[in-house]
Amino acid sequence: MLLLVLGCNQPDPSSEIAAIMAKHPANFTDRLIAFDALVSRHFPPPDRTPVALADTLARYRKRLLDAGFAALPDSLKAESLIRFLFDSLGLMADDRNQDLALSQPTLVLRDRRGSCVGLGLVTLALAEAVGLEALPVFLPGHLFVRLRAARDSWRNVELLRKGIARSDSFYRAEFRLYQRPWYKLTSATLEQALAALAFNLANAHAATGKTAWARAEYGRVAEQLPGFPDALGAEGSLLLAEGRVDEALAKLKASIAGDSLSFPARDAYARALQHD
Repeated sequence: MLLLVLGCNQPDPSSEIAAIMAKHPANFTDRLIAFDALVSRHFPPPDRTPVALADTLARYRKRLLDAGFAALPDSLKAESLIRFLFDSLGLMADDRNQDLALSQPTLVLRDRRGSCVGLGLVTLALAEAVGLEALPVFLPGHLFVRLRAARDSWRNVELLRKGIARSDSFYRAEFRLYQRPWYKLTSATLEQALAALAFNLANAHAATGKTAWARAEYGRVAEQLPGFPDALGAEGSLLLAEGRVDEALAKLKASIAGDSLSFPARDAYARALQHD
């Protein structure tokens, strides 16, 4: 269940997101730590203190390096990291609900379970810590990670199945990407991976009635991921609920252009047409 938002005197989170993206050090993990802290301020965990993300990642980096990770051939480093995450640490996938905690790295590491976004962010941060190139790939309602396996090849990591390898052809067929032109299986940047957490934060704010914040956050996501259908559709739905029909139609039409199978956007678009 989503947690209640703190008082109204907090700064606009979309401005905080922009500051992290624009001004924080270029190191991905530093940005992730700042972003994680932002989420905790808006949705503080009520039960236990989250792990210290920087310290935990540093400890895991040391464990990997002490075990000889740096000396491994490049072809074995990806598999070694995957086994560390899912076997040694025992991380588990949990995609049963949209709880923001499943996307937040400190809580993923504390509870040893997370969504594709939470597991993906942890994977990207730890890969950076040990010098292994890693990039996120966006799919409809899903995210996986590519790890560098050799100079000219990558290893797809299916985060919801304990890191098993999935081929690009599997994802094209499974997600019917021929009807979803925005999703081209092109690797995104590390900075764009943070947009996935921003999107889930926006969803949490929308669910708790902070719709103005949510709309602004969806806008930040769209800046990082131009044309991202989920963000456009979610923002369009909020605009429709506010009676801003023309603006809603534009957002929803753009969402459907990128993902013709998006039921939420198509449903909202049909309702918007009735009001037009």
